[in-house]
Amino acid sequence: MEKVKAKIKKIAQSGFFPKELLEFIEKVFLTQKKYEQEKIELSLPLELENYQKGKPLLLRQDFPFPWEKVSQLRDELLELAAREEVLAENSQILLQDLAEDSFWQKSVHKFLEGDDSYFRLYGEKLKDSPRLLNFLVQSSLTPFAVVIGQSVGLALPQEEYGFGHCPICGSVPFLSVLEKGGKRYNFCSFCLFKYPVARLTCAFCGQEQKEEHKYFSVEELPGYRVDICPECKKYIKTIDFRERDEVVLPALDDLASLPLDFLAQKEGYLRPSLSFWGF
Repeated sequence: MEKVKAKIKKIAQSGFFPKELLEFIEKVFLTQKKYEQEKIELSLPLELENYQKGKPLLLRQDFPFPWEKVSQLRDELLELAAREEVLAENSQILLQDLAEDSFWQKSVHKFLEGDDSYFRLYGEKLKDSPRLLNFLVQSSLTPFAVVIGQSVGLALPQEEYGFGHCPICGSVPFLSVLEKGGKRYNFCSFCLFKYPVARLTCAFCGQEQKEEHKYFSVEELPGYRVDICPECKKYIKTIDFRERDEVVLPALDDLASLPLDFLAQKEGYLRPSLSFWGF
């Protein structure tokens, strides 16, 4: 709780984000954390030999989500959104559509499939907050995906993973972190699973950077940098708090470093995933 508040306070001090947005994000984050305490039974056979071949152990569509709890969290998050002046009108539109169970089921299915065109099309009816449905689906699934990902990950060896996706679910990473000793880890954009990777290779195409490692940072955002790949033209943001007294909270650190996304994309580099908050 205190670590979350400290992180939000630091983000606020950067001056990049409206106070109302950060207060809303804090409420959502803390609500999600309550659900990370849920126990989820896993009785699925895992073919660990697939790990060595770069095949995901459990596809997103196969995660055993506790759907009643997911819906419960969804309703709590929608209630939070409805209290926000800028989201109130669109929250009511969503609430009306959610009266049909098939709408929610289809939305979840499209998200798990990675079909963002569905959310872009729906967003045309949501003035000023076109990503609200994507945000609601992703935020409702996240804490349970985290629990499942961590449970499956217990079976994996602690060795560098040489493929450009999460060993658990196959999703691309959205953030990287450097830890003391020079070890590097990626965070999955879906289940947040943290897995070790080679330090000097592209997080996506695996190209080894034999010459000078290419990255940039800005003075206004200490502790964050952007690692770029000249080969595939993709980038990943990296957290480096080794010389700083800060805790890593991937979802919030992704938000804190959002200005770096604008800079990287302005230079023509691509982020393969949306922000962790669905925009």
